[in-house]
Amino acid sequence: MKPLMFLVTLFITACSFGQSKDETAVRKILSIQQAAWNRGDIDGFMKGYWENELLMAGIKR
Repeated sequence: MKPLMFLVTLFITACSFGQSKDETAVRKILSIQQAAWNRGDIDGFMKGYWENELLMAGIKR
């Protein structure tokens, strides 16, 4: 039973570390956007969206 519990704990720990890098990046963007919004800086707020090429994929030029 102890080896099974160890493996389950190890698996859960490994999964949580795999997401922490992505979560940190998202939280950083949200923090920057929040600060820009609170300053009334709409351009600064939108940078988190405008720098993403996927948003431009549907626009034909």
